[in-house]
Amino acid sequence: MDYRLLALDLDGTLLNDEERISNSNIEWVRKASEKNVRIIVATGRSFNSAKQYLRIIDVPDPVIAFNGAVIQKGDETLRKITLKDELIQEISITRPSVNIQMISSLFPKDLRVN
Repeated sequence: MDYRLLALDLDGTLLNDEERISNSNIEWVRKASEKNVRIIVATGRSFNSAKQYLRIIDVPDPVIAFNGAVIQKGDETLRKITLKDELIQEISITRPSVNIQMISSLFPKDLRVN
């Protein structure tokens, strides 16, 4: 069977417990790439947090980040799904015990998803 796409998560899949990519995983990703299999990383992390690992496995294809909220290829954002600032404020005020990670334009510019 010929595969055309390999989608990999980072934490607990590509990365080991020390948050490193094993030589074996690097070799398997390289072998897949040599057979013209597209390599896509899909992660709950931000694109910036994933970048260091993308360089190691040389991923030219888009990365799915923030649990699917952002699809990015290099510096280009291909797709971004966001919540309105008002809804984020309402959630944080009415449900402070809910443990959700949110990135919004309410945060300083350097933390925004572009």
